[in-house]
Amino acid sequence: MEADLSPRQREIGALIATGLTDAEIGEELGISPSTVNATSRILYAKLGLSKTGAGNSRTLAVKLTHYAIAHGWVKVEGARGRPRKAV
Repeated sequence: MEADLSPRQREIGALIATGLTDAEIGEELGISPSTVNATSRILYAKLGLSKTGAGNSRTLAVKLTHYAIAHGWVKVEGARGRPRKAV
């Protein structure tokens, strides 16, 4: 079940998952980086991802990326073969 997110929150989440910075997302969407940051904080909270409990921002972005892929926000192109087993 997907969290109750607005279309804008999903859009920003998908762009974060592709590796864009707040400034790059803001430029693409025509909004300020601080608006992107505020929206992302709400997004993380709705998904149960805490900026303070994530370890660091890279870990948080990875968790969001996994969520985005699992829920079809972004597509992974060029993936070949079978998934590897976790070690």
